Amino acid sequence: MDGTIVFLMGMKNLPRIVSQLISNGRDPETPVAIVRWGTMPEQEVLVSTLAGVVDEVRKRSFGRRAVTIIGTVVALRDLINWAETRPLFGVRIAITRPSEESRKLGKELSRAGADVLFHSDNSPR
Repeated sequence: MDGTIVFLMGMKNLPRIVSQLISNGRDPETPVAIVRWGTMPEQEVLVSTLAGVVDEVRKRSFGRRAVTIIGTVVALRDLINWAETRPLFGVRIAITRPSEESRKLGKELSRAGADVLFHSDNSPR
C-alpha cells in the first residue's frame, strides 16, 4: 500500500478510513494533510499522521468539506505551498474604483494572494 491516497469529502468516514488503512498495513506514522477551502483566503490545512489525525480533527473542529491526502507527498508541503506563502494570502481587499481603473490593480493584488472584491458585479474577479 505505497503511494498517495486522496479522499474527497471523506471527513464523515475519517475514523473508519484511518482504522481500515492501519489494519490493512499502512504505517500509523504515514503523513496526512487535510485541506479545506484550498487556494482560497479561508484555506485551512491540518497536517498530522494516520495515528493522530482523527484526534486532531476533533480538537480543531475541522469541518466536513475537505480533501484528505495520505502519503509521503505530504512531506513536500513546504516545497509546494505556493498559496499560503504569497504576501497577501488570507487578505480580502475591496476596490471601489470604476472597473476600468481597477482591473490592473485587482490583477496585481490577486497575484500577491489577495481575494479581490470589485464594487460592481460586471467586473472580473
